[in-house]
Amino acid sequence: MKAFNRRGQSNVPAAPIEGEPARVRARTTTASALGLLLLVAGVVVLTQQALVRGLEARSAARLAHLVGLVPARSIGSSVVFPIRGRFVGYTVSEGCTVAFLVAPFFLIAAVLIASRHTAPRRGLRALAVVTIVLFAANQARLFVIAASMRALGYESGYELSHVFLGTVLTTLGAVIGLLIFVWLVVGEGGPDNRRHRWVGVA
Repeated sequence: MKAFNRRGQSNVPAAPIEGEPARVRARTTTASALGLLLLVAGVVVLTQQALVRGLEARSAARLAHLVGLVPARSIGSSVVFPIRGRFVGYTVSEGCTVAFLVAPFFLIAAVLIASRHTAPRRGLRALAVVTIVLFAANQARLFVIAASMRALGYESGYELSHVFLGTVLTTLGAVIGLLIFVWLVVGEGGPDNRRHRWVGVA
């Protein structure tokens, strides 16, 4: 015989579903391990940012060449191309690399996943998307620098694109990336800390 309150809810103590604590522990362990991996990955991105800068330079040179802007090529973290009979270019410096924009999101995703404030799949998807957005924004910035140098000359084009246009593109990319990251993390179902399922017994 069951006892119910005035709302029709059972007053009988509930028992946990068999195997539920084990599944919770497994999820917690998986989330913690994944969070640790992302934390390490973020540190690697920062400490090995020279490799990231090289990748950015190769991508920028390839993009400029594919669209027919200039026959550019990369040398390390620098992009060089001919303009008006001489070779000029730019270097993806430590202050201009996307590594320092992406790394904080690795840390944020690591904390959110490890603390189970978001599901691992959702956190990884948000991190992947924001990484692509930030990388694309920085590539657009490097492309604008090359295009301005070709159109306006080395000095005038570089100063205008690097100081003004480049800053605008980087800022827009960071804001858009942050908004998308937040939306993907919290905008599709809320936290992953769901209540355990319980059932009443006679």
